[in-house]
Amino acid sequence: MKNIITDKVKRLRGNLHLRETYMADLLEIELSDYVMFEAGYIDLNNDQISLLAKALGVKEQYLYVNEVEDIQVLTRTDNENISEHDKRQIAEFKKSQRHMRKKRDRELAFN
Repeated sequence: MKNIITDKVKRLRGNLHLRETYMADLLEIELSDYVMFEAGYIDLNNDQISLLAKALGVKEQYLYVNEVEDIQVLTRTDNENISEHDKRQIAEFKKSQRHMRKKRDRELAFN
C-alpha cells in the first residue's frame, strides 16, 4: 500500500463538493475503482496521485501524513505562519461556504 490516508481524501473531496464520478473521470479509472480506492482497497499510480493532489488543492505529501494541520492546507504552505488577517479571511470563507451549502440544501428540498 502507498499509505494514502483515504479519510483525508474523502473529507477534502466532500469539502470541495467533488463527486466520486468526477474524480474517477479525472483519474481515468472506473467509478468502482475510485470507490475501492477511497475505501482503502486499491492503490493509485504516481501520476494519479499527483492528479488527485492537484484536484484537492494540496501537496502530495499531505495525503500521506496524518500530523499536518488543515490550516496548512488552506494556505498551501508548510513554513509560514498565518496572519490574523488570513485567519479572518479563512473564517469568512468557511462562513460563506456554510451559507451556500444551507441555501443549496433549501433549494434541493423544494425541488
